[in-house]
Amino acid sequence: MNFTKVIVGFVFVGLFASCTSSSDQKPKDNSSVPTENAAAPKAESPKKETSTANVLRAAMSSTDFSSMGYLLSKSKWAEMVTKEKVTFLCVSEKSLAFNQRQLMAELKRPENQDLLDEYLALHVLKGEIVLSKTDFTEVETLSGVKLKLDRDKRTIDGVEFLQNEIATDMGMIYELKDVLRYPEKELKARAGKRLPKSV
Repeated sequence: MNFTKVIVGFVFVGLFASCTSSSDQKPKDNSSVPTENAAAPKAESPKKETSTANVLRAAMSSTDFSSMGYLLSKSKWAEMVTKEKVTFLCVSEKSLAFNQRQLMAELKRPENQDLLDEYLALHVLKGEIVLSKTDFTEVETLSGVKLKLDRDKRTIDGVEFLQNEIATDMGMIYELKDVLRYPEKELKARAGKRLPKSV
């Protein structure tokens, strides 16, 4: 009988010790476990590209200059501007008047490839030029035409260019408020190329 009491006593002590140790345990910290309503950690925003490889890539990827960038990509100058430093004079999407959009639609036609090349050549300057700092009074385009530059008035052949230039690894992009047009003497010299009236 005494032996039975001893066994029962040991069992009781064991159960009591087990319950005590369970009650002493701290509750599990769930603060680090995300719940359904917990805000997900913010993903790191990608670093913005400070400069792009060339003016063509920069213009085509810009919402402001995508139309001009597209035309440049379809011109015979597309490969050259990826290898040489140039200054691209772009009319922004917001500055394109209805008749200029019609002109661009015409320039996209396969039969007007020569006109497209002429148009784009007038809007690309040879070399990388910071228009607001250069001492040049005239600048030369890919078509060989020389345009008057007024740094103080911020105009090229009377067309205003804006301050928000884009610097790339292979040149500069400037926003124009209007399209450039060939001087009268150039129009006469290029009459055989059927230049559009608005160019």
